[in-house]
Amino acid sequence: MPDTTNIITATVCLYSGKINPSWAMRTEELDKLLLHIQSLPVINKPVETMMGYSGILIHSGQVRLEIFNERISLREDGVQAYYADLHRKLECDILKMAPDELKDELRTGVPPGIW
Repeated sequence: MPDTTNIITATVCLYSGKINPSWAMRTEELDKLLLHIQSLPVINKPVETMMGYSGILIHSGQVRLEIFNERISLREDGVQAYYADLHRKLECDILKMAPDELKDELRTGVPPGIW
């Protein structure tokens, strides 16, 4: 059985009951995101969930990131922290990292103004 503990997956949460678009990320990309997040303001509000587009989920082994509506939830090695994503900049940057073959679906499903 293949070792999946180090696979990094980015998923854009668009649908309920249908497979969401996702892609594999490189370790270097996740490391860069985590470094950037550490420089953002800490907040005490968790990421909210809703129907339809509800942000981006990135997970890999001990790391889980949820990014939505100017909030970032980071769970790393069992420790939870929340950060501000001012003007949804990180959310937009991650959407732009999606492979070209997913971009039409994302532009259709992600509300205007986030791109």
